[in-house]
Amino acid sequence: MTSACALICHDDRTVISIRHLTETDVARRWRMSVRTLQAWRWRKVGPPYLKAMGKVLYRLSDIETFEADHLHGSTR
Repeated sequence: MTSACALICHDDRTVISIRHLTETDVARRWRMSVRTLQAWRWRKVGPPYLKAMGKVLYRLSDIETFEADHLHGSTR
């Protein structure tokens, strides 16, 4: 489900692979609706996102960081 985006640095021809998720990918991963993610963006809450070529993308690293920051321990 993840898509890869290659960033090319023209100075030294370095190619960096950055993995991105679409809003649909994130919604499925978290078992929530796309509309919830859209509402979070409107309210300026939730993980950082990018807008590129008419699409909303989330860097996988930002999603993993957001998950780690919101991890809850056992109540026992």
